[in-house]
Formats: sequence, structure tokens, C-alpha cells
Amino acid sequence: FDGALSIAVLHHLSTKERRLAALREVIRVLRPGGCGLVYAWALEQGQAEGDVGARQFPAQDIFVPFHYRVQAGVPPPPASTEDSTSSSSAKPGVAPAYDAEKKSVVYQRYCHVYKKGELEGLLLEAGTTGATDGSTVAIEDSYYDMSNWCVRFRKKS
Repeated sequence: FDGALSIAVLHHLSTKERRLAALREVIRVLRPGGCGLVYAWALEQGQAEGDVGARQFPAQDIFVPFHYRVQAGVPPPPASTEDSTSSSSAKPGVAPAYDAEKKSVVYQRYCHVYKKGELEGLLLEAGTTGATDGSTVAIEDSYYDMSNWCVRFRKKS
């Protein structure tokens, strides 16, 4: 492929090995000279003008509430019978909770949030697998955009 995107995916993979495997696959499907773009949630949110998120994370590996809005006439996914107005009522490893105020079922989703420079290092590491002369990728740009760390790279020939 001439190009490959990984947007809002990598931060949901729970181990470094899984993240590396996903990046290796992105690199594998690119033709030599092909471009890749990776976006993943930043640990340092809310620090730039125009940021869409200003979350403060207690650690890099966290669970973040996902609200599944219940629509009229459509049965919601299974949830606990507990009625709660706080998204914090749903805990990892526990059945989702119903948030009556938001009319939603609250699930907890895993996220690994990236520190500045971490995504570039992971990409370069993924590019060295099977390479005998360094990384098979060249980072062309890395930047912060709307609460995400982003890396644009090219597969070497």
C-alpha cells in the first residue's frame, strides 16, 4: 500500500508486545517508500490551545468510561441493575452500570496513554524487527494534535 493509518487504535492495546505487533503489521503492508500515520492518546492532554480533551491521567495504563447512549425503543446492552449518576460506578472487571442521568450504559475501556517521544520509540523498535541494518522506517514528523501524539513515517526501501 502507498499509505496506512492507525488512528485511535494503538492506545487500546494492553501490552507492549501487542502494540509492536500492530505497528509491525502497518509497516509490513506498506510498499518501500510508503507513508504511515499513527495517532494515539497523549498523557499530556489539555496543555495546548484548542485541545479537545483535558483529562488528567493518574498513570499511563488506565480505564476510561465509555458511555453507550440508550435510544428510545432499542434495548440497551446488558448492564447491572444498579442505577448510578456517576460514570465511576462501572469498574474494570465488573458488569457495566447504567447512568440514569445520561441515559447510558457505562463500560470501562482500557487505554495506554503515551508520553512525549514514546510513540516514536515504539515505531522505530517495530521497524527493527528482522532488519539487519537498523530500522526499516524513517520518522518524517512527530507532533501533538488534539490530545494525541502523532507520528508520520516512511518505510525505507
